[in-house]
Amino acid sequence: MAQKRAEGIHQQYILEHFMKDFIEGKIKDQEKINLFCKQFHFRVNQKMKVVIMIPKLFAIQEKKVENNRFYTLKNMCMNIIDRNNLGLTFSDKDNLIVVALFCQKDKNADDKIIKMIVNRINEKLKIRPNLFIGCSIRGFRNLYISYNNARNKIERKLGIGSELIKLDIKSSRLDLFQDVFQEFKSGIAASVDNKDRLLHILERFNMAVESYNLSKEYTISCYFELLTTVYYAYFKETGNVFDEKLSSFLTAVNNLKREEIIKLAEVYLCKIFENNDEEEHELIRKAKKIIKNNLENDITITFIADNLCITSNYLSKLFKQITGEGCKDYIVRKRIDKAKILLETTTLNVGEIAAMTGYNDANYFSAVFKKHIGSTPSEFRRSYQV
Repeated sequence: MAQKRAEGIHQQYILEHFMKDFIEGKIKDQEKINLFCKQFHFRVNQKMKVVIMIPKLFAIQEKKVENNRFYTLKNMCMNIIDRNNLGLTFSDKDNLIVVALFCQKDKNADDKIIKMIVNRINEKLKIRPNLFIGCSIRGFRNLYISYNNARNKIERKLGIGSELIKLDIKSSRLDLFQDVFQEFKSGIAASVDNKDRLLHILERFNMAVESYNLSKEYTISCYFELLTTVYYAYFKETGNVFDEKLSSFLTAVNNLKREEIIKLAEVYLCKIFENNDEEEHELIRKAKKIIKNNLENDITITFIADNLCITSNYLSKLFKQITGEGCKDYIVRKRIDKAKILLETTTLNVGEIAAMTGYNDANYFSAVFKKHIGSTPSEFRRSYQV
């Protein structure tokens, strides 16, 4: 492990970027996970837990954390943990220091390792970092569950959203741009139902691309990823299926300059919304948004219709006509989809997940889940985490 990490910046770059995507749930291909574990000499079925380390709790008004403190803290963790094959250290998308700790057979040994890290940091930097420890999991592929558990603990302690605990750390130009890029992606995904806002975000992103003076190849990659994000989010929001416009974007940009690529990306973004009235009725789009925002509540067709100022009978007929699916069936399907995500990415019990998806009775929720998925919520979670 120490030899792999000592090979240089390239290996660290691979590890950092893989882990950032992996703990966000973007990498689920078991073959990719196995190759990564083999490259860095990790056991695929290793029992692990995530420890997120923050020098102190940050508020919006506080000034930037010192650059040298962050890297000193991170390097100390790497020297203690990585070099001794006790786990791996990396920073997540918010520049929080994450330690994926390999669990020892003796549970007390894990506590001793964590205590040793804290003591050494305190000796060198004269600070006692805040530690947020996720649940123990079996299998490298399930590490993101422990990570989400630790992040939830941070948010509960702060009492605010995770966006307020991001650390502003100076980085290399491309690394810094990656952080900017992720923010734009999140903004675009959240604004997919508002074309004007999307174009405004894209305009700001265009300015960022210009200011960072990115290469043509990297620019193409970024815009393709942004357009893919819009396609995927818009499909989830509306259920519409698109043609091959996105793939033709890659063909079209081959012989263009960077400035022309930027303009073409805006054209393709507009094309996504072409003929929207023909693809989906505006009322149905709004109905789906109401459903999405109220999955945990006792939502009914009457409730939705009242919010749209139409009759429930008209809504039912229109929904079926436009989508080919009954409104009630759509609500259940979306609740089950949300439940699956919670079962895959959290350690919440079945009763808690039932309540978060609009079911007051956990037994009834389990019955509905089994009817649609073919297994109970507990069986689904076990099969996913094997």
